Amino acid sequence: MTFPSVSGAVQTAVALLRDLRGRPSNLSPRPPLEARVGISYGQILLDTRASRHGAAINKAFRIEGLSRDSFAQLEGESELDKIPDRNRIFLDEEAAQEIRLVDVPLRPIGFCRLKGFSGLHRVIEVLWEGSGNSS
Repeated sequence: MTFPSVSGAVQTAVALLRDLRGRPSNLSPRPPLEARVGISYGQILLDTRASRHGAAINKAFRIEGLSRDSFAQLEGESELDKIPDRNRIFLDEEAAQEIRLVDVPLRPIGFCRLKGFSGLHRVIEVLWEGSGNSS
C-alpha cells in the first residue's frame, strides 16, 4: 500500500495489528494471524497501468522481511534478541524522521544491509502496543 504521509501509514499499520490481536480466538481453529509491516519514505513512480514502482517500495518490502539475523552486531548493542519477529512495524530512517513530529513512540532497532541497497541502514520500530494512537 502507499500513503500520502508516514503518519497515515503508521496509523493504518497500528489499526491492523490491533485488529488482528483483538480477534476472538474461537473464530478459527488455526493459530491467530500475525503480520510484519515495513514503512519507507520516498518518491514512488506510477506507470501507465497505475502500478507503483521505485526504491521506496522496494525498501519497505526489504524492511518488512527482516529477521534478527539481518542486523549487524555493532559494539555496544546487546539487545538484538529482543527484536520482534511478528506483529511489528519497522520504519526506515527517513520515515522515522517524518513521523517524529507526531507523538508516536519509537525505538531504534539497529543497522542492517538491505538487498539492492548499498551500505548499512538504520531501522526503527514503532512501539504500537503501548501507544494511545489508533485510527
